[in-house]
Order: sequence, then structure tokens, then C-alpha cells
Amino acid sequence: MTPAGAVLLVAVLLAGGCSAADAPPAASSPSGPPSPVAVTSPSVATPADAADDVLAPGEGGPSLVIGDGFTITFPVPPNDRTVEVPVGEGMTSQARIYQAQLDGVFLAFSYADAPGEGPVDEAAAEAALLDSARSAAADAAGELVAQTVVEVAGRTAVDYQIEVAGGTLRGIALFDGPRLYTMQAAGPSGAVDRVLLDDLAASLTLG
Repeated sequence: MTPAGAVLLVAVLLAGGCSAADAPPAASSPSGPPSPVAVTSPSVATPADAADDVLAPGEGGPSLVIGDGFTITFPVPPNDRTVEVPVGEGMTSQARIYQAQLDGVFLAFSYADAPGEGPVDEAAAEAALLDSARSAAADAAGELVAQTVVEVAGRTAVDYQIEVAGGTLRGIALFDGPRLYTMQAAGPSGAVDRVLLDDLAASLTLG
């Protein structure tokens, strides 16, 4: 999995649930998401098949999502979809994306598997994830204003913040073997509540 390919989840997510008026500016064209999955972190992109699928504000209580190898809890029930994403060298993978809107913020969780075994050790994972955050910011024509190496669900992760015109994207990305998981919160500048992202990350279990 290469850093260039990693953009995947990180990048494909949120705007797919946002309207043009509500979402931070998208960096990619309507033809599809930016080159994703390897380890790149945060560009806010809109999958072509989700461009008109605007999420209604969330209702209901916390919702436990049980997936293949993970569980995670959203503050409100999310929508979900699967999209095809490139992983480099002419190969593609399927990314599963869960999205919800709460208090004007678009919250997303996604994952995709890449060919191979994934980063060989923590140092390789850290380097790839940091690279991905920088690549995502460049792809989104935004500014990477913060990135920190943290631990989430027992794995090395990168916590990042990207500012684009009129919007903020906060995210966390980590590897579990060849699988890249990403969590993001996006909305107008100054409106993204960090607690939403932290709670989402704290609820993630792997294995």
C-alpha cells in the first residue's frame, strides 16, 4: 500500500453526504474521488454516485455498527455505501463508507483493503500515515495545519486537521494489517466539534 494510494478512505468520505452549500469545497471533480486508498489522509471528495445523496440531519440515539473485523458507534444511525477506489498499479478495491450528519457536521468512517500485507512495522505505518495526511491536504488544495501520531484501538494512527476555503476537516487514519480505516468530521470553519471525532475513535474496536 503506497502513500499515494492511501488517500482512499480518508479522501473519499464526507462530502458524499454533503450538499454543495453545506460541505467544505471538494477538491476533486464530479467524475470521481481522488486517488484513494493507500494512506493519504484527508481530502474532502465527493463520490460520483453520491453527489446528489444529501444526508438529512441525524435523528435517533447512538448506533452500533458491527462490521467485518470491527465495531464502531455513531452518535446517530449512519447511512452506508460501497464505492470502488484505486489502490495503485491499475488495481482497485472496495471502500465501505458510513456517514451521518449531526449539528451541521458530517461524520464519516470508512475502510478499504489494499493488496499485500500492509506496513511491515509501526515505523512504516507512521511514515505512510503522515505522508497520507500531507498528500490529502495537497489533493484538497487545503492546508494541513496539524498532524499528530496517536494510538487508537491499539494501533499507530495519525490525527490531522486540514483547512480548506470555508471549511475544516478533522480526521484520524490507521492501519490494521493491509486495511486502512479512517474517521473524519467536516463542516464550516469553526463549527467542527472535536468531541464527535474523539468519541467515534474511542468507540472503535478491532479484531
